[in-house]
Amino acid sequence: MRHRPRAVGDPVAADVEHRVSTHFHYASSTFFITVFNPLTVMAFGAAFAGRNLAGVGASLPDATLLVAAVFCGALAWWTILCAAAVALRARFTGAGLLWLNRGSGAIIMGFGLAALISLIPLPWKQFAGAIGL
Repeated sequence: MRHRPRAVGDPVAADVEHRVSTHFHYASSTFFITVFNPLTVMAFGAAFAGRNLAGVGASLPDATLLVAAVFCGALAWWTILCAAAVALRARFTGAGLLWLNRGSGAIIMGFGLAALISLIPLPWKQFAGAIGL
């Protein structure tokens, strides 16, 4: 939330070696965050169970096809996200990027606060019933 983007004239940002290592760092950290995200694993488990794909591992061709389909879908999703980021990158100035960081940080903090509030031992079901949820 407090991260300030580098200035245009920053000599370190213009260094080719720095850009390659930064892109590698971003790509590898994004990969590991995605692969080890428990929500992603549970979502795929629920989707596979809902489509009755629990026994697909018994057949190697079926398992290979399923893994390839998930990989192609994830690759397509990340390609769309990266293409959108590259297309919109020129529109963000330093101040715009700073406000994007602040807004994203505020949303993440809001979710964290909601998670902490949900830990308070209160009769949440009665509250939900009282407001019609």
